[in-house]
Amino acid sequence: MKCLAVVAVLALLGALGALATVHLGLPDVAATRPHWEITEWALSTTMENSVRRRAAGIETPPDLDDPARIRAGASARSADAETERDHTRDTFHRPFVRRDDFEAVPRGGVAESG
Repeated sequence: MKCLAVVAVLALLGALGALATVHLGLPDVAATRPHWEITEWALSTTMENSVRRRAAGIETPPDLDDPARIRAGASARSADAETERDHTRDTFHRPFVRRDDFEAVPRGGVAESG
């Protein structure tokens, strides 16, 4: 019973530590530095295995080299890219600053309202 209490206290302390880490913003999430090698391995291995598992049983379409299909795909991707650019601009720029003020905002800062 005493061992179970120790495990419960350690689990609680671990959970509180994790919450404190997230709440205080301790990890650097700027994505300006590469991951540690072990982190990169874990992320890439997880991604590859996840895709492999979910792609099992999906057959490749037989006409991927058909020029009409290639043109249709390129056209659709071009439209998707335009939509993605608009979404990125709307999501990451507009909540904080007007588009024309974006360059004037210091890194990590927010534009003054006015």
